[in-house]
Amino acid sequence: MHKTRKKWKKLHKLGVATPWNMGHYSVTMKGYGLIIFAVFATLAGAVTAVFLIGANEMISTQAATITKHEVKIEGLKSEKATLETNKADLTQKLDTTTTTLRTTETKLSELTTQHYKKIAEHAELMEQVAEKLTAQDKEISALNTKLSTAQNKNRDYDSKIKDLNSLMADKDRAIDDIGRRLESAEEDRDHLMMERKKLIAEKAELEKQFQDILVLRQKVQELQVELTASRKLEWLRRGFYGGARKKGGSRLMGMSKKSQSKTVSPNADLNVEVRRDGTVKIVPIQTNLPPNGVTP
Repeated sequence: MHKTRKKWKKLHKLGVATPWNMGHYSVTMKGYGLIIFAVFATLAGAVTAVFLIGANEMISTQAATITKHEVKIEGLKSEKATLETNKADLTQKLDTTTTTLRTTETKLSELTTQHYKKIAEHAELMEQVAEKLTAQDKEISALNTKLSTAQNKNRDYDSKIKDLNSLMADKDRAIDDIGRRLESAEEDRDHLMMERKKLIAEKAELEKQFQDILVLRQKVQELQVELTASRKLEWLRRGFYGGARKKGGSRLMGMSKKSQSKTVSPNADLNVEVRRDGTVKIVPIQTNLPPNGVTP
């Protein structure tokens, strides 16, 4: 054993190469080189194997990742195509909406222009109507004044007619009294005849005045009717009936009846018919006749 170790040590003992021992050392170095090469080759193979295993695992992982990314890319491409389709639809809808909006804006502008034009026309029309209403109010006021004056004259004539009727009745009684006295012939017949003629003449004058007053009163009543009709027509023109024709008409008729009840005598001398065209038909009634059936 010791001899073998010594021999091994001797084999490993370094020596200087000489031409006569060069071959021995050459064989020994080649063996060592092969061993070292084999070791390095083994280590390199192991390392390479380890790297190959890691590379294969990495390749598998990368391949899985690539596959996963490819699937994701395909999904993204599909989503992109869907988004592009939606974008095209939305673009078309936006174009349609924009066109509709522009059309609507144009119509709105036109309607706004027409609206303000109508407002201006309406304001001008209302101003004209206001002027007409003011003029008609003045006309109605003037007609009311004239009508009131005519009604006052009518009342005055009624009073005068009553006074004349009373005076003519007194004259008739005086004439009858003188006639009875003439029949008895107790007094101076000439004086009585003169008194009788005087009374007859006075009565004739009273009858003439009575007739004149009747004519004047009839004219006043005709004027009164015409003024009333004119006032009603002015109310109609002013829009007194307006949208509520029945209500306005009832109010107008009520006012007319109220006015008549205050101003017209129950023994009226005229029947008045106001036609739809505004014309007036007057039918006089013979009242307030002078006594004893004398017609003026």
